[in-house]
Amino acid sequence: MPHRALHYLPFQALHDGESYLIERREVSFAPSAVVLQQCLERPKHEFSSALLMGVADEQIPRVEEELQALDHVFAEVKRTLMCFTSRVTRSFDRTIHYFRTSS
Repeated sequence: MPHRALHYLPFQALHDGESYLIERREVSFAPSAVVLQQCLERPKHEFSSALLMGVADEQIPRVEEELQALDHVFAEVKRTLMCFTSRVTRSFDRTIHYFRTSS
């Protein structure tokens, strides 16, 4: 739990000269000790399905490949990709419909 100025420290970007902290350790945040305690006391759940979402544009066009790389983690995967190109409206409408029918 970050305190005061530590809220502004990007822990995921810490680098020791060889690797990033998140490449060696799991980093998670809690807004308070009470919230952390409540989260730790909750029973663990095995996730077998996931809805993976991505937004692609000209600067990050390979989002769909990144989502596909996660397919092996879950038994059942539903994937949606929003593309911000000339077909934005059609893609957005299709995505909203997909969210409503997938949830």
